[in-house]
Amino acid sequence: MLVTVLLWASAFVAIRHAEREFSGGSLSLGRLLVASGVLGLVVLLGHPALAHRAHQVHPAWHNTFVRLARCYERRKAS
Repeated sequence: MLVTVLLWASAFVAIRHAEREFSGGSLSLGRLLVASGVLGLVVLLGHPALAHRAHQVHPAWHNTFVRLARCYERRKAS
């Protein structure tokens, strides 16, 4: 947890330094690519803390999906 907090705090310093050289859009894209890479590594390495929950879908996501699907079907039918 300490490593996470330190990395999170150092990101602010890095962003302040990088904003002199890059636009806001470039910084956003960079952050997205770094986050995608880290999450990709977690998936590829099969993090044990996440493995037992990998098959579970959060109820809120499931409910949202079902509501959107029903709304789409109603619009399609009318």
